[in-house]
Amino acid sequence: MDLALEIAGDWVLDPMLWKHSVPRDNTVRQLVDLYLVYCIGGALMYLIPATLDFYFLFDKKWMQDKQWIPGQVALELKLALSSIPQMSLLMTVVSIWELKGHSRLYDNVSDFGLPYFVFSIFAFFMFTDCLVYWFHRWLHLPVLYKHIHKPHHKWKVASPFASHAFHPLDGFIQGFPYHIAVFIFPVHKVLWMCMFVAINMWTISIHDGHFAVPNWKWARWLVNGAAHHTDHHLFFNYNYGQYFTIWDRIGGSYMYPTKVKQAEDADAKLKLAKAAERASSGRRPPPPTETLFMGEAGAAIEKGASVSALHPARAAWAASPRAEMPARRPFEWQLASARSRLKLELRSGAASARRWDGGRGG
Repeated sequence: MDLALEIAGDWVLDPMLWKHSVPRDNTVRQLVDLYLVYCIGGALMYLIPATLDFYFLFDKKWMQDKQWIPGQVALELKLALSSIPQMSLLMTVVSIWELKGHSRLYDNVSDFGLPYFVFSIFAFFMFTDCLVYWFHRWLHLPVLYKHIHKPHHKWKVASPFASHAFHPLDGFIQGFPYHIAVFIFPVHKVLWMCMFVAINMWTISIHDGHFAVPNWKWARWLVNGAAHHTDHHLFFNYNYGQYFTIWDRIGGSYMYPTKVKQAEDADAKLKLAKAAERASSGRRPPPPTETLFMGEAGAAIEKGASVSALHPARAAWAASPRAEMPARRPFEWQLASARSRLKLELRSGAASARRWDGGRGG
């Protein structure tokens, strides 16, 4: 958090609050600065993204659900904004140890190398996802749920503003893994700040009911998105994870998202209905009628004769059941048409030659 304090000190705290009279390494000042940054910065990181999400991504149809509480958005905002100052106080007590140099945050990528820098991203998310899963699951134990976690589950159908609407101790417990991680393994300071902001955005996004996980098999298997967390609020004992489904699968608490399953079932039924309609529609339509012929066949067509009358094999083909005819791609149609024209021309030429020979012989 020292980077955030440096920025806040340069632009706000030194000129407006401390008047450059208190050194930045003073413990009392560090505690006050941390609290203000967490309190004001936390409120802004909640209000701005949640508001944008609510107006541009959140499906307002959720507000028509029978489990939506009248005036719910105002209630979510009231609980969140009253909890953030209290959560900030608890976070300050942890972060002061970071400022005093007891964490494993580092400044330069070269300290541990680029490969470790990249690996630390994976390690951070896997480590915090594991702790959040178990802390969240323990908060559902009756003795803890009733007093700590129940306020957050008041919102059966959540909005983005529900993301931070919980008891202060609940918010601190579920945010604690992000702070304890930097005491376990090295994390670059800038990277930690970026991941902290990204986690805040993710927390808001999984409460908006906007099912934005790509329809890729691996993504649907791995990512714990808004569809999963919606089911957590609706069915209570499933999908405790933060960003992945791994620990829910290991812990036996995984539920395939209800809304996704309904959409997939509807899509499958639609495909079956279309297939049945195609199967029951009767005959396969003949290929496009050729209009460029030579010889007597061309003349007959120009006079109004059908191609089927001049070419019995084509008439038989058109009358064949669809199921017996193989599907043809466009270039195959062109090849078939060329062969048909050649056969008609050869037959027309042979018939003309026989008549000519017969006339000469007579």
